[in-house]
Amino acid sequence: MNDPSPFGSAFALHAAGKLAEAEAAYRAVLAAAPQHVEALHCLGVLLHQCGKTAEGMPLILRALDLDAGSASRCNDLGNVLVQVGDLANAATAFRLALQLD
Repeated sequence: MNDPSPFGSAFALHAAGKLAEAEAAYRAVLAAAPQHVEALHCLGVLLHQCGKTAEGMPLILRALDLDAGSASRCNDLGNVLVQVGDLANAATAFRLALQLD
């Protein structure tokens, strides 16, 4: 991804494994645009990756509330739910992702 926007820069840091820097960059995007769906989602996923699922899950869910039509976000939610052992809700998220795709 070669996106020079603040979100693109945050995403590039995340993809490069620079999680602390990416977290700060996502938070800066959200400070300027609190409803930035992709930043909400990606920050939620990043926080989960850092062991802060309780902080990240509401961000993932908020992104889905703002844009419920994303198969990839539903799939990511399912993956997080599997990792925390919530298999019933993970199955629901995966089914929704399949319906949307």
